[in-house]
Amino acid sequence: MDIHTTLYDTWQPSTVASAEAILFQTPQGGDSTHTESFTNSRGAGVLPSGEKFTIKTVKLILDKMIAEANFDTRLYGGFIELRVKDKTLLKAPAAMFYAHSAYGGHFTQATAALTQAVGPLGNGFTLDIPIIINGGERFQVRCVQGAAFAAAMDHKVVLEGVLSLPE
Repeated sequence: MDIHTTLYDTWQPSTVASAEAILFQTPQGGDSTHTESFTNSRGAGVLPSGEKFTIKTVKLILDKMIAEANFDTRLYGGFIELRVKDKTLLKAPAAMFYAHSAYGGHFTQATAALTQAVGPLGNGFTLDIPIIINGGERFQVRCVQGAAFAAAMDHKVVLEGVLSLPE
């Protein structure tokens, strides 16, 4: 059975420059942090045996509270890498993965002046040739930031595609 779905995990950039995070290594429910809203990872760096995930798009959904400085100098200088069986199959600047920009609220500067907050445009990184992860194969998404972030925040890294389940 094939299902169009996503695998997602949360990237929490550091307040230390050039820090890296390795995603999809702790399954949902693996500890108190990895709840359903944090990740839907199905295993510790692997899919269950008999399953296959065909990745068609990789997306980075930014924290709605990201500050301009964090966006411009910290994320812009970073990159995302997808590895399957210890081979790099995709590596590109983080900016190429931005997805799902939307109205983020407003704040009042003066009685009659409002400013809107809107994130960057993008639909993620669409793969012309899909990346396939077979059940039991090790995989990871490595996220490396540029400069140190001023404050903690959560970004979602989303692998969108087709999950094939055994009948």
